Amino acid sequence: MGTPRKPISPAKRKRIADDIRAGKGRNQIARDHDVGAGTVTRIAQEHGLALDRSMTKEATQAAVIDHAARRAALAEAQLALAEAATKHAANLIQTASAREASLVAAISIDKYAKLDRYDSDTQNLSAFDDFISSIVGTHIAEAS
Repeated sequence: MGTPRKPISPAKRKRIADDIRAGKGRNQIARDHDVGAGTVTRIAQEHGLALDRSMTKEATQAAVIDHAARRAALAEAQLALAEAATKHAANLIQTASAREASLVAAISIDKYAKLDRYDSDTQNLSAFDDFISSIVGTHIAEAS
């Protein structure tokens, strides 16, 4: 079991509740008063107060956008690698290394397709699906 909690004085509880009312974040309040974040949450509940979660929401939204941009960059790199490997395989089709180049091309195409699935349009079609549809001449949504 953990160490027993030290009682928090009524004056300190009031200062913590005042910071919650002022809209400070839970972790900042915990640092300012040298208490655990759970203690701040319990004091908020005891006083019928809600902690401001807007900064957490904004940080989460920013992380989602950042991750989408990183996936797009990785997808571009995988697509470029797939294109280069495909050209290399075509140039070396008569040699043993053509198999290796074909394998790299296949893996790169697969990795590109997996990354691209994260960023779908409103019809749940990725840019890769749209690209394939344009080659085949039929929209994937129509074919299903």
